[in-house]
Amino acid sequence: MTRLLITGPLPLLMTRLLLLPRAQLAARVSKGTEVALRDRFSNLVAVLTVSDKWTPDKALEARSVFGTEDRSHPGVGFLFDEAGPVYLGGSLRALMRPHHYDFPELRRTPAQVRELAQQHGWMRFVAFQTRNPMHRAHIELTKLAGAEVGAGVLIHPVVGMTKPGDVEYHIRVRCYQAIIDGGRHYPKGGAMLSLLPLAMRMAGPREALWHAIIRKNHGATHFIVGRDHAGCKSSGGDDFYGPYDAQELVARFADEIGITMVKFKQVSYVASQSRYLPDDKIPAGASKLAISGTKFRAMMASGEPIPEWFSDPDVIAILRRVSPPLPQRGFTVFFSGLSGSGKSTIAAALAEKLRSVLPTRPITMLDGDVVRTHLSKNLGFSTADRNTNIARIGWVAASVTRHGGIAIAPTIAPFELSRQQSRAMVSETGGGFLLVHVSTSLAECMRRDVKGLYHKAQETGMKITGLSHPYENPEQAELTIDAEAVAVEDSVRYILAWLHGKGYLEGKVAGARGSKEDSMAVLSGAGILSEGAPDRVGDMCAPARDVGTIYAVAATPKEAELVLREVNGKAKPAGVQAFPTSAVVAMEAQSGTPAPAMAGKGDSVTVDAAWPTGLPATSGAKLEDARVEVAWAIFTKARGEAKPGQVTAAHGPRLAAYLPEILRIQPCARVVAVLPAEGDAPGSAVHAAAAPEGSSVTDAHHYAKAFRAAMEALAKRFPSRVFIGDASKTPTSAAKAAKSLSAAK
Repeated sequence: MTRLLITGPLPLLMTRLLLLPRAQLAARVSKGTEVALRDRFSNLVAVLTVSDKWTPDKALEARSVFGTEDRSHPGVGFLFDEAGPVYLGGSLRALMRPHHYDFPELRRTPAQVRELAQQHGWMRFVAFQTRNPMHRAHIELTKLAGAEVGAGVLIHPVVGMTKPGDVEYHIRVRCYQAIIDGGRHYPKGGAMLSLLPLAMRMAGPREALWHAIIRKNHGATHFIVGRDHAGCKSSGGDDFYGPYDAQELVARFADEIGITMVKFKQVSYVASQSRYLPDDKIPAGASKLAISGTKFRAMMASGEPIPEWFSDPDVIAILRRVSPPLPQRGFTVFFSGLSGSGKSTIAAALAEKLRSVLPTRPITMLDGDVVRTHLSKNLGFSTADRNTNIARIGWVAASVTRHGGIAIAPTIAPFELSRQQSRAMVSETGGGFLLVHVSTSLAECMRRDVKGLYHKAQETGMKITGLSHPYENPEQAELTIDAEAVAVEDSVRYILAWLHGKGYLEGKVAGARGSKEDSMAVLSGAGILSEGAPDRVGDMCAPARDVGTIYAVAATPKEAELVLREVNGKAKPAGVQAFPTSAVVAMEAQSGTPAPAMAGKGDSVTVDAAWPTGLPATSGAKLEDARVEVAWAIFTKARGEAKPGQVTAAHGPRLAAYLPEILRIQPCARVVAVLPAEGDAPGSAVHAAAAPEGSSVTDAHHYAKAFRAAMEALAKRFPSRVFIGDASKTPTSAAKAAKSLSAAK
């Protein structure tokens, strides 16, 4: 096993005996320091004597462990966004096992599992790993596996951190108990349940091999490995690993580990025989019944009966108690918009309407000003504090939703990070989340100035969102309502239509006159943008009112200059004058070089503060703050030197890091990018100029790949506003991108 740990299949295990502290703690630690490890109840469970302390190369770790640097991978996201910046290693002295108050009789050590297997008289047994409730197909699969090898069955679910959106483990364990205790599926003494306190990394084949070793330590002689075991999908819906990669890797090392892999066989219910059969044993012409995961969730949401051939009735009864039909679930209506946009007025009208039709339903109003007075009284108005304030509101909204209530949150919510955090917290409860972007223009908000804030800001220099502090327009709003064009009553009607169309309100409650589909069709009204548009923010662009900026990006300054010249010479979008070049923003390529003053009274922005190595992450509080603030500085520079109806031009290789934020802040922004050729040699000038100072040739190569991947991903997110030239360093590549820009509507 030592060879495995060092040479490749299991780099996953190399990071598991490490402590990942925050920077403040790490600064106080040196070689020989003893670090107390405590559980969540502050009980001392172990002591680490530090022998090593280092700053990891997280990009290298991500590639080695997960095979990708894509932060939509849950394990990669945790590595970059949650794990600390310093690693500690050393010898561990265990003092006690972590104490658990739930299911203590099922939390068995490997030795206890082996002993229990002997008491059952099992000479061999097959282990089944799961992080989901078991339905009939899973049950029949494990029975088949046990029968084929003459073995007992160990149901061995993980009860640590799993994939976002998974059923909470307390619920799952009750389902597993119902299956075994019910006595309808396994013979007496033929199966046992034990819980595994393990956090899933979703690392695919490497994790499958790790799981096999763990089950070997528990005494299992066989281990079931499924299709795409421990796999997951990217934000674009692509699988990170091949469907049979896990099976192939476990089979390759099965003899060395000392456990036999059992391939997950596909089984189907054959109605004519009233039983499940392996697909390769089903008679020709026999009818198979199946319910997909998507269909099952839809049936649960609508309250439709679930047939017993698909799942045990006791399991469905448990799941129904925690996941009732949609009209019985809670939901959150989360507003975002500038001060004076009308969101509080719409929210109050919505609350009154809902109280009139749902008089017994608890409705909680989370007004931003009220929350500031009570829940967030200690917070200021920095980017970090604003994110924290909105995340707190999201947490309260999730608690309301979890208990079947309705939360209405009219907030400014200026940043994508905390809006996404709020969405995730509410979504994890199983309830609904509706983000309503009230997109009233800054000019109209300043004209209204209901609270006098804009006037005060202009007189005193006070920072106000949208005028002197960043506002990122939401990428993922379910509804975008221009309150300058849409009446309050109509805004409420549109929100109720969405809630009915998605199933959270019954038709009579929502005042709907037709089907759910009819309600969704209502959302095509003037001043409304509903979900599904390819670029929600870009659709808000008003060329006669807003300043547009063309951002020319490339992996080297030379290429950036080239594409900028092509853009200025060829691209003339309809309704826009020729591009003045007076607002060029130069972002230096070398690490540590400050950017020129771009906003405020001579303030400057140090690019390196937001770009420590390579292309930076898009989340993580401190990093996100720096990115948004730099993006705002770039935008305000362009806005300050241009007039509505004109397009200014900005260029520079480091602009690439801030483009997602810029494109959210500035609806009329456009990007023209030239990418390095995919086959460029690692030592080429492209990589040397693009990589951070002091990077190795290999780092430079990975930077170039990351630059290309980032631009391609950006084009998918904002297809109507991002134009990519051919992967070449010739003028024709820039010309092609510029031509695409000029042809855009």
